[in-house]
Amino acid sequence: MKAMLRRALVGALLLALLCAALVACDSDYRNDLTSSEVMASVKATLPAGDGYRVAGDGFINASDWGADYQKLIDMLIDRQILLSESSDTNIDEVGILRCKDAKRADDARAIVEDYLAAKQLRMKPLLESYNPNEIPKLDNIRVTVCGSYILYTVLSSAETGEAHDAFKGALAE
Repeated sequence: MKAMLRRALVGALLLALLCAALVACDSDYRNDLTSSEVMASVKATLPAGDGYRVAGDGFINASDWGADYQKLIDMLIDRQILLSESSDTNIDEVGILRCKDAKRADDARAIVEDYLAAKQLRMKPLLESYNPNEIPKLDNIRVTVCGSYILYTVLSSAETGEAHDAFKGALAE
């Protein structure tokens, strides 16, 4: 009986420490900005050359994002996704997803990564035949989670680094 009580106390202590770590991780970042406010910081690092347009509400859909697209939408408070204005020759894409909490952001990350992996598979053969200069962007896809926010980028190497630094800077407390 004494051993069971000790195990229960150790388990409760470990659970309390884990919860404290999760809360501390989430509190390292702001949670009061909209995705468009965070995107303003990220967009300032992008070249203005071709310009960007905001993707519409239907951009996250089953055909591109997979069967879990609705699950992803349900985890979000808001989102902003920018696409290159010249999408026929430039595959730049930047997305900021603001989730309801950090736990949902971890879950949503997997759906975002699946979307990006499918995009790579779909786009690479096409780009090889008509615009091979864009292939490095597919090879450089990156996802960052800060608290309840997710940033994903399909950009050049230099632009990716700057965008992710701006994202972290905008959310730092």
